[in-house]
Amino acid sequence: MTDRGTAHDGPRIARDSGTCTALAAVYFAAGTLGLKFAVVHPSASAVWPPAGIALAALLLLGYRVWPGILMGAFLVNGNIPASTAETLLERLSTRHDGNK
Repeated sequence: MTDRGTAHDGPRIARDSGTCTALAAVYFAAGTLGLKFAVVHPSASAVWPPAGIALAALLLLGYRVWPGILMGAFLVNGNIPASTAETLLERLSTRHDGNK
């Protein structure tokens, strides 16, 4: 039989959410720093410190920190000018008609 949760899970959830928030902030800061090394395109960098931070966090803290990595990645990618999502939405919203 598995344990479905107890009254003692509250502190663990609070600790994990604090860890994920801190990890997201560190990932965001490292990603912003990594984007400073982008030369050819604003979203492509040869140096990407968040990869090492994410790997170290997963190895040291376990899979429970993946939401922090996800939040940090979304924050970094949302800050890139003309991100892939914006470009894709722009291209899908404009109709290219070759007959006109």
